[in-house]
Amino acid sequence: MVATSGRPFDITTGRDTNRDNSFAERPAFATDLAKPGVVVTPLGAFDPNPVAGQKIIPRNFGTGPSFISLNFGMEKTFKFGRAIPPKAPPGGAVTRAPSGTSATSTTTTASSTTATSNAKPLEKPAVQRPYSFGMSIYASNFLNRVNKANPVGNMASPYFLQSTSVSNNFLFGPGGGGSGGNRQITVRLRLSF
Repeated sequence: MVATSGRPFDITTGRDTNRDNSFAERPAFATDLAKPGVVVTPLGAFDPNPVAGQKIIPRNFGTGPSFISLNFGMEKTFKFGRAIPPKAPPGGAVTRAPSGTSATSTTTTASSTTATSNAKPLEKPAVQRPYSFGMSIYASNFLNRVNKANPVGNMASPYFLQSTSVSNNFLFGPGGGGSGGNRQITVRLRLSF
């Protein structure tokens, strides 16, 4: 599961009142709700035409929506075909002492035998097969949660404080989850020979 808190965003008036070619002026906290141009929002009342003495809102005053995505992947491989016998280790069979005892070994050859009490044989190597068939499934945003991007912070926009796109934080699975954020399930079949 991937979860993040909302990212901050700036609220601006959308005007260049000081003629510096930057539309980054921020509004002030409104002191008179009856004043023309005042915009009342869930974050407070903002005055895009502040006068001397009004307090300008700080940078990144808004906080965007949180992000939550449940992702998972599973894979299973089946091996088949005629078994390939494992190669015998050089010098014969090797055994090892159980855990908690001294690390001594037993080596058996045709000419001599050296034994250690409580010695256990090593696990047999896995049987090798010439072919394998694998199935895998990857799911991104399995719950299909709509994760919205930060809202528009421009007060002059008709979409002020509305999210006009979805988050682009989906990076799970083969090739990533894409920027759309919709649930994506990928199934793969693989044959090795």
